[in-house]
Amino acid sequence: SSGIQIMAIGVGKATNKRELRDIASDPDSEFVFDLNSFSALQAIKYRFADIACGGNMGKTMHLCCLRLKIFES
Repeated sequence: SSGIQIMAIGVGKATNKRELRDIASDPDSEFVFDLNSFSALQAIKYRFADIACGGNMGKTMHLCCLRLKIFES
């Protein structure tokens, strides 16, 4: 295993769910996000940050989130 995790995020009604599942790492329940609108990204930002920061949201959360700029308004 390379240690790389791939998230697939689809936005809108025309997303190809099978393609999202094929792109994302397993399990799909953790790495596939099928959203209705771009504003729905706010609802998954903490999960996204947790995955991107290697599941270490405690000590490194602030630094990681700054790099990702995920918490900017």
